[in-house]
Amino acid sequence: MVELKKFNIDFTPNKETPYFQTNHHKRIRFILDKLTLKNLKSILEKIFKTKSIQTIFISGYIFQNKNIYVKTGIGKVIQLKNWQEITEHLYHTPDVRVILTKLKKLNCTDVYNYCFSIKRGTPESYIVFYSDDSLLYVNSDVIDIISNNTENIQMLKKSFKPLYDTYYEHN
Repeated sequence: MVELKKFNIDFTPNKETPYFQTNHHKRIRFILDKLTLKNLKSILEKIFKTKSIQTIFISGYIFQNKNIYVKTGIGKVIQLKNWQEITEHLYHTPDVRVILTKLKKLNCTDVYNYCFSIKRGTPESYIVFYSDDSLLYVNSDVIDIISNNTENIQMLKKSFKPLYDTYYEHN
């Protein structure tokens, strides 16, 4: 993905999650169950100060020329506007292509609503939200934030010291 190259992230399902593709100076992890909704909102407001947030997620696969879509439920949480599908071949499986869907012009409330829905138990998608300087990966267990601006990550680590997960801090 061209947009994710600035974070040095390979966003494909057979790669490790974005958190493990960068070093501890450029990342921070939160355990989703330990975050209150107020904490979640505060974190998102700090990292997504801009209104030009984008998302990219896996919406399906193409196998033997047949589209197989994943039921993401994203449309129930985020208004699907500026929708664009991109297909890419998976590494090591040339007969399977992944369908990535990209949405533009999201705002912090869209990201909050999606994260809140995951916290409530909605099935997750393989998804990232990103702006010019921050990338957020969320699943049913964690929220990972990546930034090339190490000062932003240090600010988050200082502001949310008791909340962020330090298990992989020095790996």
